[in-house]
Amino acid sequence: MNRDGLPLSGVTISVLDKPEYGTTQTFLDGTFSLAVQQSNGTLTVNYDQDGYLPSQRYITVRPNDYAWAEDVALIPLDTAVTSIDTNAATM
Repeated sequence: MNRDGLPLSGVTISVLDKPEYGTTQTFLDGTFSLAVQQSNGTLTVNYDQDGYLPSQRYITVRPNDYAWAEDVALIPLDTAVTSIDTNAATM
């Protein structure tokens, strides 16, 4: 969802360090489905959408079962930025 609690569609979903699981995108209502082959354990799910800060959530999974992720609110990137010169003299 976005900061206002409205669903975000098209958010790319992946699992950290598991490229073999592939990716999916959120549906119009902001939900997603991703099948993984995993025994008991915790997965880190990545949420990535252009124009928003990325996010991650842990999901505990069990064999032959469904797992639900907590809601995630993605925050838009701020258009006001400050450049930092790392070579500038310090005070």
